[in-house]
Amino acid sequence: MGDILDVTLSPTDKNGTTTLSNGNLTVTMTTATTGNIRATHGKTTGKWYWEIKYTGHDWFFVGIANMNYPIASPDYYGTSGNALNIRTIYAATGAKFPENVAYSSRPAAGDVIGIALNLDEGKLEFYINGKSQGVSHTNILSMGEVYPFIKSQSTTSKVITVNFGATPFDYDIPYGFYSYDGRQSKWHNKFLISSEDKYYSVSTLKYSDNTVIPKMTSNTAPSGIASASNTNIPSFPYRAFDGDIGGTWYATASFPINLQYEFTQSRVIGKYSLLGYTAENNSKDWTFEGSNDGVNWTVLDEQENQTNWTVGEVRNFSFKNTANFKIYRINITSNNGGSLIQVAELLMYEILEFPRVKSLDSLSESNFLIHGKDKNGEIDMHLMLKHRSYQSTGSNILGSGKVFKQKIDTTKIPIKKATIT
Repeated sequence: MGDILDVTLSPTDKNGTTTLSNGNLTVTMTTATTGNIRATHGKTTGKWYWEIKYTGHDWFFVGIANMNYPIASPDYYGTSGNALNIRTIYAATGAKFPENVAYSSRPAAGDVIGIALNLDEGKLEFYINGKSQGVSHTNILSMGEVYPFIKSQSTTSKVITVNFGATPFDYDIPYGFYSYDGRQSKWHNKFLISSEDKYYSVSTLKYSDNTVIPKMTSNTAPSGIASASNTNIPSFPYRAFDGDIGGTWYATASFPINLQYEFTQSRVIGKYSLLGYTAENNSKDWTFEGSNDGVNWTVLDEQENQTNWTVGEVRNFSFKNTANFKIYRINITSNNGGSLIQVAELLMYEILEFPRVKSLDSLSESNFLIHGKDKNGEIDMHLMLKHRSYQSTGSNILGSGKVFKQKIDTTKIPIKKATIT
């Protein structure tokens, strides 16, 4: 693996209006084309991973560059030899460069962009919120030593924070990779629970990868019903569920005011995201609520003093919920001082699987790697563990099949039914 490195963005290998903060892990860029910055350390071999998040404008490139790329060069479209010394994606479109061809989905402010640099096989791969976008480049070995790299393409301010591994990543490191600074790997952040000489693994909540609200084209199409207690025509309620951050639902700021979506069938929602627009018109205080009849509402989440929004910013909120509701709404009681209340997008994520406990028969390497829980994960002690399973790796040959044995203390775990298939 090599030594653990104190990797940051370089305070000396940068150009344009690029201001560093947060221990040189956050860069604010306001210069077009010539706003460039490399990291302090390069790589020639190994498999490495790092993550970035951004707020503000999405006109920037992220990926790798070698030292042959002039830090002050304005070339990023592949019109000269300089561009051959970079391999990036463009956050504003998801295109890859220097080819300037379609590659990935477009990340939004608040999303996590993961970069997997495989210098053993000469491949570069990008992830958005833990989901691979596929291999972007297979020709990086010709570049020699490469560095994590960020390039501005607009004078509009953007703030980009990089995690090279000094703190836990938001998403799992790809199998076989190390954090760019060498501190973490797919194996280092795992643990099992031990009790009375037994070993257990507890799974985490699993949410849908995307919002479960379809992209609405009207208040009632393609399915479900979008509505609000007030609206300024033509910014109808469905504009907050249409997948387009350029179009918003808004209404005169007369509180309380609510925005809601009714599913065709009840769902267990456990997380939602709010995309802001004009800072002063963004929500400041609200409750997120569920109902099955539109009359009786259950408060699922409460937020206060949500201030200092930036245009296009995404804020994510999760809460503890085990109940099915057909209707969910955000009930807003104040904004940030504007004359309107405005929501660019309201996204909702369904709970697909509740936590379960798995009993393991041994502390083997395979059990540790497969069932070990990530150290930056959470075990939610407020949710009842209703499901339990057993893993046994031992077996006895019986004819053409196998018999698996596991002792069960029936005083602790009553058995009401057993089925053999």
